[in-house]
Amino acid sequence: MSFLFRSAGIALAASAAIGGMLMAPSAQAAPAKQQACTDWSDPSGLANPTTARSVRSASGVLYELRYHDGTGCAWGRISNGRKYDSIWLDRARNIHEAGAGRWEPRLGFSMLGTDTGLYTAAFDDNSRVMRACGEASGQIVCTDWW
Repeated sequence: MSFLFRSAGIALAASAAIGGMLMAPSAQAAPAKQQACTDWSDPSGLANPTTARSVRSASGVLYELRYHDGTGCAWGRISNGRKYDSIWLDRARNIHEAGAGRWEPRLGFSMLGTDTGLYTAAFDDNSRVMRACGEASGQIVCTDWW
């Protein structure tokens, strides 16, 4: 799996002549504007994501909760899997709701075919807590909430 990298915008400084003196203001790069995440968006174009949490199943399948800080998108990624292994996200309002068993289950459910890895759609974490879960060889595992 590869992620595309977006190029950053370049800020140009203009020179201004004041009272016969040439003054060059310092150039400052403007931060690239990111759009807020929407549920079911494609995370493949989000540059420099981080792995917030990960867990490995007994059969060696790696499950990761991936996150992009600029947009607030979170998604799951499975690696080293086999046909029919699956991955999804759970999302709760806060850690207390998650601990009480109240969350949105199986967001972006995805199942492997012939590939050994894939990622789910991205979802807006919207200041909520999320985790990645999956099933491999009949065993369900989940990352810690993040």
